Amino acid sequence: MKLSTHLVFPFGLILLVLIGASLFFGADTPLAVYFFSGVLMVIGAATVTLSPRSTVTPPMMIAAALLIGFLVLDIVTGTIIGGLPGYAGLAAAAAVFLTARTIALNSDNVAPAWSWLMFAFLLLAGWAFFDFVINPDTIHDRPRPYHLGRLSAAFLSANTAATLFGTGMLVAMTGLLKAVQRTGTFRPIDLVEGLFRHGTLSLVSFLFCAVCLVLTASRAGIAFALVCLVILVVWQLAALRRSQARATGETSGSLSWLIAGGMAFIVFAAITVFAMSGDMAAERYGELGQDSNMRAVMFATYWEASMAHPLLGSGFDSFSKVNARVMSADNAALLAGQGAAHNVFLQWLLQKGWLGALAMFGTVAVIYWKIWQGLVTRRRHKLYLRGVLMIALFVSLHSMVDYAVEIPGFMWWFALVLGLGAGIAAGSSAERT
Repeated sequence: MKLSTHLVFPFGLILLVLIGASLFFGADTPLAVYFFSGVLMVIGAATVTLSPRSTVTPPMMIAAALLIGFLVLDIVTGTIIGGLPGYAGLAAAAAVFLTARTIALNSDNVAPAWSWLMFAFLLLAGWAFFDFVINPDTIHDRPRPYHLGRLSAAFLSANTAATLFGTGMLVAMTGLLKAVQRTGTFRPIDLVEGLFRHGTLSLVSFLFCAVCLVLTASRAGIAFALVCLVILVVWQLAALRRSQARATGETSGSLSWLIAGGMAFIVFAAITVFAMSGDMAAERYGELGQDSNMRAVMFATYWEASMAHPLLGSGFDSFSKVNARVMSADNAALLAGQGAAHNVFLQWLLQKGWLGALAMFGTVAVIYWKIWQGLVTRRRHKLYLRGVLMIALFVSLHSMVDYAVEIPGFMWWFALVLGLGAGIAAGSSAERT
């Protein structure tokens, strides 16, 4: 891994803070949110101030104005006290996004920053794996409150851990595909040598993240991650095939073997990591029908609850009150232990109403669109943009059935990945087609 000491601040520091937040129960308490958010906002402010390039764009200013506007509304309506941790977490996510975007604006930073990101995920996955193997029912020497027998890292929720390690797996696969691209040849012997030379970190990070993902036994997390993984591999290898065809006028047979080998690697890796999980994941898939019915009832209940305050919602940190209000004898067994709606759109409808939900999802949609535009117009680093888009797809899909993006410790990782993608997409005009 290239050291690139100039990335120690701010990127290395950001990674250390995010690792700390992940290990501290995802920073999912008010005090933890305030502490980690404060550090991240200071880093973000310093990065933007010290950057020789302008990093704040009109869409970012609009997003900041919307955040401030909703903050003022909460002050006026008297819901600000409970909502402060939510605003702190969002402000920190914006700071992480800006920091990562600023770093990625310089194309020379992209590859080493991605390597550092893979290393950070390897550290988290390695710790989570050995902690689970040694003490599967405890976390930081304390009993796990739920999801016993499933890897949950320090998030306590195995499904949140699945979103994290699914993201890490896609980050590492992007690195592996970059190693394939860097070999400059598709002959099997040279390719293997190139993978060991350029892709060792990517391979180790991929395997640890994949094993951790399967050990979470998260059905949706595993399924969505595998779908996005296959799309990423096929997409990149097809791009290599087109590039070679343009350069030589014909497609090499060795590249065809590479595509087949890539699919074989995915199958082999899937079989290996599933075997390491025993029967746990398979048993959970056997319960899919029953759980789907329960989720349908839960989603219908929360949808009706969101109609009580459709415009502005009930405020951040209001879920427990909403949950208690809609609980009845018929659904008490299902809703009593819930701490979130398990659907990011429903969660935002409940908390901030249609205005807040549309503002948030509109902001995210603009980021996705900018990254996609970068993929179309950039000459360099297209693979990284494909990786970011597949990570965005994975997180978006899993967020429809779970709540990882509501946990600050994961939301900030996602903001970091999107920031890197946005910075690569913006890039230099000299690097556009």
